[in-house]
Amino acid sequence: MSFYNKIWQGLTGSVARWGQSLWEFFLAHKKSSLISLVSVILLLVGGIFTYQYYSSNIHTVYHVKVDGKELGTVTDPAIVEEQLDEWVAEKKERYPNLNFSFEENIEFEAEDLYKGKADNKKVLALLEKEVEIYAEAVKLVINGEVIGYVDNEQTLNQILEQLKATYSGVSDKDVKLVQAAGKDSVTEGNSSPVEVLDTRIKDSIRTSIEKVSPDQVLSNDQLKEMLEKGGIEQKKHVVEPGDCLSCIADKYDMRTKDVIALNPGFTEDTVLQIGQEVIVSGYEPKVHVETVEKRIEEEEIDYEIETKKDDSLYAGERRVVQKGQEGKKLVTYQVTKENGVEVNREKLGEEIVSEPVTKIVAVGTKIVASRGSGRFQWPTHGGRVTSGYGQRWGRMHVGLDIAGVSNRGIMAADSGVVEFAGWKGGYGNCIIINHKNGYKTLYGHLSSISVSVGQKVGKGQAIGVMGSTGNSTGVHLHFEVIQNGSNINPLTVLR
Repeated sequence: MSFYNKIWQGLTGSVARWGQSLWEFFLAHKKSSLISLVSVILLLVGGIFTYQYYSSNIHTVYHVKVDGKELGTVTDPAIVEEQLDEWVAEKKERYPNLNFSFEENIEFEAEDLYKGKADNKKVLALLEKEVEIYAEAVKLVINGEVIGYVDNEQTLNQILEQLKATYSGVSDKDVKLVQAAGKDSVTEGNSSPVEVLDTRIKDSIRTSIEKVSPDQVLSNDQLKEMLEKGGIEQKKHVVEPGDCLSCIADKYDMRTKDVIALNPGFTEDTVLQIGQEVIVSGYEPKVHVETVEKRIEEEEIDYEIETKKDDSLYAGERRVVQKGQEGKKLVTYQVTKENGVEVNREKLGEEIVSEPVTKIVAVGTKIVASRGSGRFQWPTHGGRVTSGYGQRWGRMHVGLDIAGVSNRGIMAADSGVVEFAGWKGGYGNCIIINHKNGYKTLYGHLSSISVSVGQKVGKGQAIGVMGSTGNSTGVHLHFEVIQNGSNINPLTVLR
């Protein structure tokens, strides 16, 4: 009860008691007290009007306290409650997947005041500073590291399932693995080239509900990228066959100079060794999805090479009697991957699709004489003389030009030892054979040479291929016979 109410009740009580005494006195002294009665009535009427005026100016206000701290008074608690609801609604509109609340304890205390006034605007302004609207989010901890906050467990589970599906999916390449071998080549029960046996997340994942600022809550895309890509960390790359600095840099989305900077002593000319460790930087995922697959892969079976001695071929000559052909097999593996990268492979079995065909090579055993017989054979496979021995264009042509052959292979005209094999000015690619009997033969304008200096060659042995190197106007063989240091007409000794 207010101070003013207590005073009023005291006054009205005294007046009532006084009025009752006067009435009793009036009854005892009716005539002499008429005037007094009228006075009492007037006094009572005045008191009633005074009470009504006072009552009409009594206002109820509500003291607003936040965690025991008074902010001021409002005319109605609903004003505060409606404002809080509005603030929560604004947050909800911006973040529709989150639930919001506040932790502060808000109390209201009513008080009746004579001409009491409240300041709603001031209280709401102070309330906005004192009350913080929090989002109720799921705190995500992976392997002891706080990753961030998500709106709810369902969202987190959906993203984790998406990641598992990403790494356990069967690619188009997998589907086509055995198509080349034919449908009938796939073992019964293994009609699919890839069968996912298990998919799991290796990491320790813990969650808890916490109240945080909504700005701290990750969107679905942000969470997925963080879990899948993670942050940049240093790694070690083990050099494999075919690796180079630029190749390694490309693999980890780096520049070559950045790889060099991470590895003291490295330069652009550094030669890498297989098994060597190279420091690189790359993204390290926060979630590691392990998949176990049973895979069927088509593989080639290497053919064997069998050699047979052949005394019709000169020693060192080889001839393919039967071409080799790789076989095919379907191999079943159990493959373990981590985030799509293979980390282990175990062979379960295999099925032969086609056997390999052995390559058979005849190896010459015929002994080559280093001395010629003096009887020369035609050095080409057929053909005709397009320019003979003698004067030509005002100067001496010391050999034969042969063209129009059925096969461009060039043969030694007689047995001997290769004295020269290489480039010789206008002759282009040239071979000179010393027959160790006073004779030498020269073969010019070849496209390729298949013998080397010091090699013994037999009569009729392949030594090169006709061409148009050096000073030549077309594909042909320039052939010379030299006797005791002087050129002679080849036609006089050719048989």
